[in-house]
Amino acid sequence: MKLITSERKIMLLDRSAGLPKPTDDVCNAALDGYRFVDVPAVKTLVSALLCTNCCGNGLDLKESGVEAYLHQFAVVCGACGDIATTPQSTSVGVIWCSELPTRLCVVARDHGISFTKLKTLLGGMSALSSMHLKTYQKTAEKVQEASMAAARDVKQEAATAVRGAQVSEDREGRVNNGDDLLNVCVIIEVTTGLVLDFSVHSKYRHGCNLGPKRDAEGYQAWVESHKDVCQKNFGGSSNAIEVVAAGIIFSRSLELHKLQYVTMLSDADSKVFTHVAGLGLYNEDIQKDDCVDHVA
Repeated sequence: MKLITSERKIMLLDRSAGLPKPTDDVCNAALDGYRFVDVPAVKTLVSALLCTNCCGNGLDLKESGVEAYLHQFAVVCGACGDIATTPQSTSVGVIWCSELPTRLCVVARDHGISFTKLKTLLGGMSALSSMHLKTYQKTAEKVQEASMAAARDVKQEAATAVRGAQVSEDREGRVNNGDDLLNVCVIIEVTTGLVLDFSVHSKYRHGCNLGPKRDAEGYQAWVESHKDVCQKNFGGSSNAIEVVAAGIIFSRSLELHKLQYVTMLSDADSKVFTHVAGLGLYNEDIQKDDCVDHVA
């Protein structure tokens, strides 16, 4: 059996060195959440129990299911064949969704861990391989929908708290080889610091690179099937992203929040201000407050 690098390193350790001695003291605190446990240790505990049906011993812990993290634990009595099962994870959400893969997906996304790296991490822990890629993608879609719904609620609460907003626009980008491929533009109310709106713009999606070439047979059919799921929504230069995003956000302020962003905190040569001021969106001109002692 081929050992992965982490397994080789663990085998080099003196497992008894520096480890605390086990204790028989039992903690009375309620157990919940998740633990990293060695499965044989749990099987040993289960084997010491008696069957509720025949009072015999020899219970064994098994698994059932078609995919990791969608499995059920099954306790099987070797004497009478009685079986008790429980899911490895509870369900969350209005529609059925297993909590453990959902947590894995959320944490991985929050910390920039790709599906491939997540599989490597769990492999190094000698855990079951991660969920199937399609399961991960479906879970990620549900997480995205829930996150966007929460963001809409927060933005609405922020807009309710302010009127006649004085705003500042900021942009955060992910750079690859000197080019901003992913940008998040945010509108912040200056007095309160509340986020009123944001817009995400992407110049890249890996799925587009995996598709057929423009001159390949079936390209147009692929484009039609791909456009509804494609996350690439900007094709201009990196310098233009901030200007375009600000225009989108300012243009929907009345519809979204019934707010006019009447004053904009901006640097002296801001192309963003020039663009939004020239759109004629409101019944009064947008004014500019220059940054004083501003550090970008």
